[in-house]
Amino acid sequence: MEGITLLIVVSAAIGGIFILITALSYLYGLKGIKAKTAGNGQHGTARWATNREIKKTYRHIPFTPEEWRQMFAANVDGIYHCCRAAVPYLVQQHSGTIINVSSIWGLCGASCEVHYSASKAAVIGFTQALAKELAPSGITVNCVAPGAIDTEMNAHLTAEERRMLEEEIPLGRMGSPEEVAAAIAFLAGEDARYFTGQVLSPNGGIVI
Repeated sequence: MEGITLLIVVSAAIGGIFILITALSYLYGLKGIKAKTAGNGQHGTARWATNREIKKTYRHIPFTPEEWRQMFAANVDGIYHCCRAAVPYLVQQHSGTIINVSSIWGLCGASCEVHYSASKAAVIGFTQALAKELAPSGITVNCVAPGAIDTEMNAHLTAEERRMLEEEIPLGRMGSPEEVAAAIAFLAGEDARYFTGQVLSPNGGIVI
């Protein structure tokens, strides 16, 4: 894709998330997870997409302090470290795009998933604050917050549980990794140059 000189995706090795990365790489014409370079002057433009997560469910906050820290380490610390490494380079070239991946539950919260929801809300707050900070340097920072996506993270659902979940979604189905990848690709593209500090949520209408 012209105008994109570097695409880096950071993710945990979780089956469904790996599918997301594969789909995103496909959209950019890459083979596997690689960086693609193209001539664009001396500096070029950098696109960073960050995603790493774990998810467990509990009722009435019985998770331990260690499990709370593990959740934030996976879902928030990874984004912090990635952005910390990328920002000096982006500021130096005075251009670039950062895309973080949160979750629909970071927008509205999920019952029995307090620590997961809190960590994903932290990603959104991180994104919006960093967007304001980096905008004067010509850098955009946005976030994708997917809804229920048909990945291995939801493979544990029984047929009945899946049916009940899909009944709650106005579009009547779960999303695909390719649809999430398309949202990320849009934010990484030239058509989204005036987007910053925004949360794009492909969720089938379950949260509007």
